[in-house]
Amino acid sequence: MEERQQQLRSDQHYLPMRVNEPLMVIFWDLDEVRPIVLSFALGVPFDAINYFVPVGLAYFYVARKIKAKYAKGILSHMSWWHGFLPMKSTRSMPDPLIRELFR
Repeated sequence: MEERQQQLRSDQHYLPMRVNEPLMVIFWDLDEVRPIVLSFALGVPFDAINYFVPVGLAYFYVARKIKAKYAKGILSHMSWWHGFLPMKSTRSMPDPLIRELFR
């Protein structure tokens, strides 16, 4: 790391970045902040910011609680398991709505 910093010019700074590190907006993950920004973006043109922002904040709160309690892909897994998020059938991934498989 010291060698890499010595190779940079005086007006450049080395910022370490990890492969598995999520994108952050100040202190929060991007997927938590996205509904709040989207609620502002939809609330202003429709003149309903008082309705959209509380929905975005509620989604932010619920998303943080779910991420703290469960594994990373629990919402997509549960929606797939109950059939709300269907996937194409392949040999390794059968249709989730078929409960009995025959060969």
